[in-house]
Amino acid sequence: MSRGSGLGTTSNKKISVIILRSIVISAVFALILMALLVQISQSSFSKSSLTSTAEVRISDAKQSFSDSEAEINELTEGLNEEYLSKARTFSEMISLNPDILNDADTLEEIRVQLGVDELHVTDENGVIQWGTIPEYFGFDFSESEQTIQFLPILTDSSFELAQEAQKKKCFST
Repeated sequence: MSRGSGLGTTSNKKISVIILRSIVISAVFALILMALLVQISQSSFSKSSLTSTAEVRISDAKQSFSDSEAEINELTEGLNEEYLSKARTFSEMISLNPDILNDADTLEEIRVQLGVDELHVTDENGVIQWGTIPEYFGFDFSESEQTIQFLPILTDSSFELAQEAQKKKCFST
């Protein structure tokens, strides 16, 4: 009997080893599968988090740009009104005393007081006849796209233009 018992014990041990091996392999496979699922989950969460953060930053940048653009527009409007006010003041000074146009020193003083770079006054045809830069005398506003925009003022005294800043083009006389 001991032989039969011995065979049964060996056979039981083999079955136990097979079952144990199957359990260990299943457990290892389950752990690997769980680790893989955790990695996929974390990766997906990280991508989602990064995308969300990027979207927030882009939104913040757009808002900042929009705010800056609004501030620039507000400043531009303020500067335009200031420049138009200076032009109206100079026009009023000429109306009160047209002789100032023939006095270069007085025109220079007015330029400094108004805080502008230069003063130009045209005749009824849009040709510069007076100002603080004699090199421009004789320049016809109708000959340049940059200055042609000002010509309506010759026939419409209510016309005002604060021209968008641009590089000064060389005036030829």
